[in-house]
Amino acid sequence: MNMIFMLIFLSLSLKAEVLTLEKAVEIAKKRSPVILMAKKEWEKARFQKGEARSYFFPVISLSGNYTYLSEIPEMKSSYIDTGIDFTNNNYLYFKGIKEVRTPFGFENNYNWKLCFYYPIFSWGKIRNGYNIVSLKEKISYEDYVKKEKEIIAEVKKAFFGVLFLKKIVDISKESVDLLKEHLEVTERLFKEGKVSDYDVSRIKVQLVIAETKLIKAENDYVMAKKGLLNLLDLKDEGDWEIEGELKFEKKEFNLEDLKRRAIENRSEMKIVDKTLDILKRNLSLAYAENRPTISLFGSYVYQKPFYFENIWKKTWNVGATLDFPIFNGFRDFSKAKQIKSEIEKIKTLKSSLKSKIKLEVENAYLKIEEAKKRIEAQMENVEVARENYEIAKERYELGLMSDIEVRDAQFALTQAETEFYKAIFDYRTAIIELEKAVGE
Repeated sequence: MNMIFMLIFLSLSLKAEVLTLEKAVEIAKKRSPVILMAKKEWEKARFQKGEARSYFFPVISLSGNYTYLSEIPEMKSSYIDTGIDFTNNNYLYFKGIKEVRTPFGFENNYNWKLCFYYPIFSWGKIRNGYNIVSLKEKISYEDYVKKEKEIIAEVKKAFFGVLFLKKIVDISKESVDLLKEHLEVTERLFKEGKVSDYDVSRIKVQLVIAETKLIKAENDYVMAKKGLLNLLDLKDEGDWEIEGELKFEKKEFNLEDLKRRAIENRSEMKIVDKTLDILKRNLSLAYAENRPTISLFGSYVYQKPFYFENIWKKTWNVGATLDFPIFNGFRDFSKAKQIKSEIEKIKTLKSSLKSKIKLEVENAYLKIEEAKKRIEAQMENVEVARENYEIAKERYELGLMSDIEVRDAQFALTQAETEFYKAIFDYRTAIIELEKAVGE
């Protein structure tokens, strides 16, 4: 009994995990190195924004120190010591020369100091600096969104590629089965003397070719599946069963609306707009280089000794500084010219990018419309080809049709099914490209 439960447990544990399109997208978001690195860059930019925000607040510092002096500087001085003898007519007499030592300090010295510094007016330098870092954080976020959408599009294409190759494997298996069935009929007709051994031999050759194509189709499917798992960083995590259906879901699109949405949504456009904003802020900073700045400063000190008294004493001071650059060799003028030139360059890039995005949208849209027409045409063609094959097979068994005509009908059916699913694959891929081009 225990052995049975163990076998059941092993069979369940070895069962391949199911991978759907939705699950593949979620795994890509969590495990793709490209997305994770872009997300870390965005997080880094957010922390840099927090650092830039700190310049709006005063800088406050507290320091303390203790110093022990092994030798204290002294000033030596001498004086003549005299006295008065009141018993002898107030006689002034000489006692001697005495030495006086005056220390300049104390052995134990303590000092605590609280300081602050606060720029109250900087001609917009701090504000523009913060806005620039904030815009860079938004650019980093848009780059993260852009990379995430690119990886998701890549994953979706790879997923549908696997589904398409799985269909090719099924079509190839069907082709082999039809040829085997045709070979059995032909061998029976040969025994009846209705066909020659040459007909049997030709079908055997075609069967070997079909089996070879099946082997190739299966290898292509296995490699495509491995490519998908590698893209998702799942290559070393057991077997996965790809679950999904390559089917046609008709959608209608408005080209002009798609172009408008693409210009609004694409991260590239948002990055260019924010880059222009950064350059304009940099231009303001360049003009502010020769403008004055005013700052406040102050300190609170608690110390012992205080000058020549060995006592604890509190003192404080406040002040203001004015920094007014007079001449910097026209550096601000030259920097402003550079920034203006860069602004014009980015504006040209923006116009070019708009045209490129519109072209990408239109190209994806035309691919969808083309694939849609191919699907509708091949859908009917598959049915006709299958009917033709069934008719040819029946007529061949009655001796009313040649072997070549049957194989032509079978080849037409295989070709029609392949083209049908290829059109569906192209349609789904084109929709993915359109979503990427629109930025959705």
